[in-house]
Formats: sequence, C-alpha cells, structure tokens
Amino acid sequence: MPVTEENTSKTSDDLGTLVTVIKTLTDEVSSLRHTIEDLTKERTAQDAELEKLKGQLAWYQRNMFSTKTEKSGSLNIPGQITLSDLVGGEAEKQAFSAPEPPKPTEKLTVDSYTRNKGSQDKKRTQEELLENVIHGDPEYIYASDDEKVCPACGSEMAHLGWDKVRTEVRVIPEQIYATDIYMEKLYCPKCKEDDDVFVTASASAPPAIIPGSYPSDSLLSFIACQKYQLCVPTYRLEHYLLLWGVSIPRGSMSRWLITIAEKYLFIIYERLHTEMKKHRDIINIDETPCPVNKIEELVPLADENGLPLSEEETARLTKERDARAAAAENEPDDVSQGKKNEVPMARRKKCFMWLYAAKYGTDHPIILYDYEPSRAGYNWKNYLGMDYGGYIITDGWSAYNTEEKHQSDIDHIRRKWFYAIKNKEGPLDMNVNFLNN
Repeated sequence: MPVTEENTSKTSDDLGTLVTVIKTLTDEVSSLRHTIEDLTKERTAQDAELEKLKGQLAWYQRNMFSTKTEKSGSLNIPGQITLSDLVGGEAEKQAFSAPEPPKPTEKLTVDSYTRNKGSQDKKRTQEELLENVIHGDPEYIYASDDEKVCPACGSEMAHLGWDKVRTEVRVIPEQIYATDIYMEKLYCPKCKEDDDVFVTASASAPPAIIPGSYPSDSLLSFIACQKYQLCVPTYRLEHYLLLWGVSIPRGSMSRWLITIAEKYLFIIYERLHTEMKKHRDIINIDETPCPVNKIEELVPLADENGLPLSEEETARLTKERDARAAAAENEPDDVSQGKKNEVPMARRKKCFMWLYAAKYGTDHPIILYDYEPSRAGYNWKNYLGMDYGGYIITDGWSAYNTEEKHQSDIDHIRRKWFYAIKNKEGPLDMNVNFLNN
C-alpha cells in the first residue's frame, strides 16, 4: 500500500491512543498496587488486633473457668533447677546439665483398647484401704449338723481348719442418751442418837461444763467436730439430732460453742499467742475479707506507721466510735432488700480474718486466727507486739511495707512468672516488667 499523508496521520492517531491507554493502565496498576499495599497493612493490623483479642479472651476464660492454681506442665523448663535442688545442694550439679530424655511409656495392648501404663493411679488393694480401720474380733461360722455329714460315706466329719471368706466393714450407730446425775447425801446417826442433832453432808459433784445448761463435754465435742471439721451446718445438725429424739435448737448450739470458746479454748489460744510472740524467726501473715452483720468496733493502739497513739488521739477515736455506734442503733431496720430478719447487704461491714502462722512446716506449728474490722497495718503490729523483731512473710499489700524485715510471699511472686509464661507463646521476654503489675 502506498504511504500517503492520510495513512500517516491515522497511524499517528492510533499510536497516540495506544500511548494514552498504556499510560492509563499504568496509572491504574500503580493505583491498584498502592491499594493492595494499604489493604495488606490493614490486614496485618487486623491480624495483630485479632491475636491480641484472642489472647485477652483466653486470659479471661482461664481466670473465669479454669483452675485457679498455677499448675502447668509448660512450666517444666528443660534444665531448670528447683528449690528442692537448691536446698539439697544439687544446684551445682544440675545447673548446666542436659535434661534426661523421657522414658518410653510401656504400652499394654488389650482386645478392646490400648492404654499407657502408668497413665492412671494404681488401684489400691483392700488391705491398703482398710489399714487404718480398727479390726474387731473375727467372726467364725460353724458348719451345721447336715454339713458335717460326709457326702461320700455318710460318717461325721472332723474339724480341719478355717477358710477366710471375706472382710466386712461394719458400723455401730452412735448412741445419744440422757443421764440423770445424783450425788449422795449423808447424815450422822450417832449425832442424831446422842444429841438428837441431824447432821447432813453430801458428795462433791463436779461442776457442769456450762452452768445452768444440760450439754456434756462429749455432746459439745460432737457438735464442734460436726460443724468445724465436717462442715455440717447447725440447722442440718439440728435435724440429725431429731432422728435420735433429741431436740436441740441451732441457736443453743451456737451459744454453747461461743461459751466454751470464751471459757476454755481462750486459755489455749492465749498460751499459743504468747508462744508466737516469742518466736523471733519467721511468721507468715495473710488476711481475707469476711463480711459480717454486726461487730464491736475496736479503737486501734497504733497509727498507720505502727507508732503508739497518744491519749488525746485515743480519746478522740473512742468518741467517734461511740457516736457511730449510737447512730447505728437509731438507724431503722430495712428488710426490703432481703428476707425477713435478714440484714441487707448494704448494712454488712467488710471485716477481715487475719491468719498468723509460726513454726510453719515443723512438727509443732502454731496457726492462729484474729478477727479485725479493718485491713490496716497496725492490726498485725498490735497482735505481735510493737517490739517484734522477726521476719514476716506476706503478700504485696502495702500495709506491710513499713516493716524493714518484710519478705514477699514466694507463691505470689511465682504467680507473676506463671502469668508471664502462660500468656506468651515462644521464649519468655525477660524485658517484660510484669512484677510491678
């Protein structure tokens, strides 16, 4: 085809159009590339946020639904020494030793399934289950006259020995009965005959454990054991005693337990308290909330820093306490929030049960409870004495920080390590400042 001016112009227009299209496509590709980069960054940020939310959800689920103890097989770090190794002097040997390879589990093959030997606890034998049970006199079963006849010849058979059939555990029901106690009365017949004087005397009867009431030491021991050792509420114990024909109101049981605690157990408590204050080594202290309906508010003997209060400060606190008590007495009862005769939750006071443990871990530990209306630091100072110079081991509550010989509870320290390890996948980041949380 001959090249003409028209063909040249048309070719130039086509080339211009093609260049425009290519430029447009290039701009669109560049725009798409930027869009893809933005979407990739957004997706990465969303993935990171999703992983963070998954970690938070897993943490809340563990704290709400899983066990609260810090038991985890993931904490068994290979080559790590334990506290028992440090105490036993094996730290130097095991600090850099390689971990032993796990022993292969022996497999037992059964027709229906396969299980690993040792995966379950060994089933105890009957002798092991009954090793602490008191064994009574054995029971012998003698053969009847018909059984003594020989099945072969019909003659009478002679005694050969005994064959053990089985072991039975039997229960003798407890006996609850009332006993009338009489004391002997005496008179002198000689004085009556000679001088016509009627001289009398009587035997010395031991006093009642609770004057004016009918419980014995065995009944009080039974009630205390059922309530505090077996955790049986008094209202259930009241119904249980009714099965034996004894009607003891639950209020009477509670008053009896308070009476023997104040009259007899208080002597033992004070003796142990005196021995604890003499202990100048280590005392473990902890406190837990214990809301109550009504408590007698005590005036502290020391301030927040553990220093004794002056007479003016003591008088002022006493006056304020009496004013609060008078206002509480005049306050009308409000039972609209609960059942009849029930103190509303808003009226309940948050008090604390303090626990002191001395010589813990020995054969004769001393563990005492102290009931206080507050969690202030002066409570433990008043309890142990202002001159106590030993070490105390507690949690991180700030009330203990005024004491120079204050040591942290290793369980609470371990809990922070546990959270740090369990909440992070892979190697532990030692730069995480979790001990201050």
